[in-house]
Amino acid sequence: MLHLQAETAIAAGIMPWQIWFDPGIGFAKTGSQSLELIRNLPKVRAQLQGACLTHAPMLVGPSRKVNNKS
Repeated sequence: MLHLQAETAIAAGIMPWQIWFDPGIGFAKTGSQSLELIRNLPKVRAQLQGACLTHAPMLVGPSRKVNNKS
């Protein structure tokens, strides 16, 4: 799915080097889901292969939102 969004952006005139990806650590995820995502960042990166964005920058930072639900 990421590669389709990247290809759409490129088709709209966005240069590939201008595209950054944010996997959304902590955004609408539990702690264990965020940890799983971090462990699987190579798989996320592999999804970018189809859009020739293998080396696109990836922003990895936690959300600052506090989830008070247990």
